[in-house]
Amino acid sequence: MKNFKIGKVFSKKQKSHIVFRLNLLFFIIFVLFVILVARLGYIQIIDNKKYQKYINASNSQIIQTPALRGQIYDAKGVVLAKNTGKPAIVYTRNKGTTAPQMRKTAFKLLDLIDIPYDPQLTERDKKDFWLSDEKNLKQIQKKLTHKEKFDKDDVPLPEAKIWETIVSKVNTNKLNYDERISSAATVFKRMNAACELDTVTIVNDNLTEDTIARVAEHEAELSGISTSTDWEPEFDKSSLSAVLGSISSKKSGLPKEKLNKYLAKGYVRNDRVGTSWLEEQYESVLQGEKQKTKIIVNNKGEIVRQKVIQESKRGDNLKLTIDKGFQEQVQDILRKKFEILKSGQARYSPGAYAVAINPKTGGIYAVAGVSHDINTGEMEDNILGAVNNAYIPGSVIKGGTLTAGYETNVISGNETFTDIPIQIKGTPVKQSVFYNRFPNKTLTVAEALENSSNSYMMQLTLKMLGINYTPNMGLPEKNKEKVYKELRTAFNQYGLGTKTGIDLPKEAAGFEGKITGNDAMGKLLDLSFGQYDMYTPMQLAQYAATVANGGHRIAPHFAEGVYGSDLNGNLGESKQKIEPKVLNDIPISKAQMDIIRTGFYNVVHGHSFYTTATPLRNTPIPVSAKTGTAETGTGRINLSIVAYGPSDDPEIVVAVMLPELVPKDNVYPNQEIVKSIFDLYHQMYINGR
Repeated sequence: MKNFKIGKVFSKKQKSHIVFRLNLLFFIIFVLFVILVARLGYIQIIDNKKYQKYINASNSQIIQTPALRGQIYDAKGVVLAKNTGKPAIVYTRNKGTTAPQMRKTAFKLLDLIDIPYDPQLTERDKKDFWLSDEKNLKQIQKKLTHKEKFDKDDVPLPEAKIWETIVSKVNTNKLNYDERISSAATVFKRMNAACELDTVTIVNDNLTEDTIARVAEHEAELSGISTSTDWEPEFDKSSLSAVLGSISSKKSGLPKEKLNKYLAKGYVRNDRVGTSWLEEQYESVLQGEKQKTKIIVNNKGEIVRQKVIQESKRGDNLKLTIDKGFQEQVQDILRKKFEILKSGQARYSPGAYAVAINPKTGGIYAVAGVSHDINTGEMEDNILGAVNNAYIPGSVIKGGTLTAGYETNVISGNETFTDIPIQIKGTPVKQSVFYNRFPNKTLTVAEALENSSNSYMMQLTLKMLGINYTPNMGLPEKNKEKVYKELRTAFNQYGLGTKTGIDLPKEAAGFEGKITGNDAMGKLLDLSFGQYDMYTPMQLAQYAATVANGGHRIAPHFAEGVYGSDLNGNLGESKQKIEPKVLNDIPISKAQMDIIRTGFYNVVHGHSFYTTATPLRNTPIPVSAKTGTAETGTGRINLSIVAYGPSDDPEIVVAVMLPELVPKDNVYPNQEIVKSIFDLYHQMYINGR
């Protein structure tokens, strides 16, 4: 048998297998290479724009420069909140900019212009500037111990902690800067406040055209420095300044409590915004559209090019319904009257308030107020007290009580009740102020208003409880909560005890007394004639306006409309009118509302036994009104009044509140103030039509 060479056969098979594997491997590599080439081609050709966008995004950023804010004007176009544009020198921080670089730029800028130093530079500010010199920094760093740089496990401490240690080691004796060094420290502080690619103002005061031109000429040498525009608010010094509100500074920026709200709207942290009252309420109107600038940086983080992609647009203007001239004279009427009262009848009073509005539109004509320090006798303007301070009103609110009677069907027309004292078991006698002189008078709804019958309102409330009055009776508890709610619902429909909807970011809703306790039923009767819950003067004005216009509760508002600016930056054309906003209608018939309006008219022009506002008959405008006197539990009284005119076609409503007066017979300063305001309105707006 011939020898069979197994090794040779095996070797051939093995070689064949290896060749196959190599060929397969080369084929896979080839396929992967083709896929890679195809993918690169797809990225470079098909997805070129997409990935170029990613590249651009990493090398550019959009920065926004605030626009000039809009202004606030009175009804006649007098500017009340002015924002004056002025030139500024600003700094945009490059990526990776170091403290020594900013220090160098600060000194270069001071070689060109004078910048006063900030006298409020802190010791920390001065230390930061001293450390911006690299030699000084290295000097301190060399002195750091191992323990000051590393923890017990030899792990480096956080940079922030090391930096605080470095700052603490700066010798304060080296911080006695002269004027130039202090100015450089001031500029450095402002520059250092900027985040990367953020822009801050270095100086915006007393910059002449020559100064701006000099800086612009050397911008290439001043890394990050450029010329721009800025603005500063200037508010009218009249009594209206309080309601105009305020604007945050660049330093404070967005208010912390509303930070997320503003950031979600596209604001940045150092934006200036309205922080109170009208400036805050109409922020979206007054805030202009920012200039958007695209900044291109190189791979070192240096700004190499800037391009404006959206010009700034000045904010719109706000025009008010208030005529400054009328406002100031109403404030003067109130101030002068209270000046006379404060040494006598008003010596314990915290102040006085008056509101005048248009009952058809809700437009506010005037809001006057003074506060009074009863210890020093000092007075100051406080018009916001008319929106935020609540007092027991007295009988002015009886139109609301009668409305509750109509709504619950315990009266339907001009029903009559006999005015009698009301004696509830365990409580003092409650009666109308005129009862001892004119007992047991039979009164209609209109006469109950004209003569301000407390008894009528209490008897109506008892009927709402489902009972008829008998002397020394007890009151059932079962319907107490229901009747409290019915009375307060009727009051709310007029704006009493609820927010008026005024165009301010906040207002007081008044104060509702408790409905629990042993005296809760007696307080229910007090509520019916205005001796329990507390309301603001603005709420009283809205209530009277609702009666005046026939039953439509309209939100009071300061803004008449939104306006653009003309070429000179002054009030331009109308862009949006603020239309009347009807919050609700009073759900009683026209005939029933006419009865209430008749009662208001007769309060002034009636000839009953106890007509309460006859002094107003002498106004040049026919006036309807309702007076109020509330006992405060201190032996003093709140005097209030609401009035509107002309009675047949009302165009102005006035509400006045004088709290905590010493009682004085036949003296009615509330009516005197109202009459003076109507006389003024007639003189300024009706006489000569």
